[in-house]
Amino acid sequence: MKRQVKRKSQKKLRKKVNFKKRLRKMLQTTLVKHLFWPKSMANFVACIVCALLSVTGVWHKKIAQAIEGDSLVKSTERRLQRFFGSFVINYHCLAVMLYRMLGATKRLT
Repeated sequence: MKRQVKRKSQKKLRKKVNFKKRLRKMLQTTLVKHLFWPKSMANFVACIVCALLSVTGVWHKKIAQAIEGDSLVKSTERRLQRFFGSFVINYHCLAVMLYRMLGATKRLT
């Protein structure tokens, strides 16, 4: 009985990891395509979005722990701090990207 429960939980975990990887890849390609960002920046933002979805708060340390990768949590946390400190969002480009992702056909005014 315990083996079946363990197998089911492992399957759920694999599905969850696969979903996160697919979501991160989709977000990365969308950001590169619509916002013309460098691939490394788009990948980092996609990792942040996936981490925010799995974390219940917005603390840098919790986000850093949720981001998958080979780097240490402290270095990822510093990377997040530098990113949020220097990143400027172009809201017009972001709105156009979201509008296109939703499949809208009318022109934005």
